[in-house]
Amino acid sequence: MKHSDFIYSNVFNNFDRLFYYSKLNKLFRDVNTIIDLRNIDLIHAHFLFSLGGVAYKIKNDIGIDYVVSVRNVDVNYFFKYGVWLREYAVKIMTESKYVIFISPSYKKKGF
Repeated sequence: MKHSDFIYSNVFNNFDRLFYYSKLNKLFRDVNTIIDLRNIDLIHAHFLFSLGGVAYKIKNDIGIDYVVSVRNVDVNYFFKYGVWLREYAVKIMTESKYVIFISPSYKKKGF
């Protein structure tokens, strides 16, 4: 890795917890404003639902491949209680170049 930049942006508010797709669009716009995506080869989304959703949108709109990690909060909170988001989560994983399961037990659950 020749060069890395760490960028922090605080774009969330309390309503973003309730409106998933609105939150994804807000993050997507923020990323496009702050980062020149023409210089990006691969994205690593550290969480399936929040960052994976943004990476999925970037891939579909701009064509940049991504890798997504599936973590405890994805399996035991969002996938468990966010039934209406499951189909989208499957799309995120299906379109990902690689899916990283942080724990082998998550992979065994049938993701």
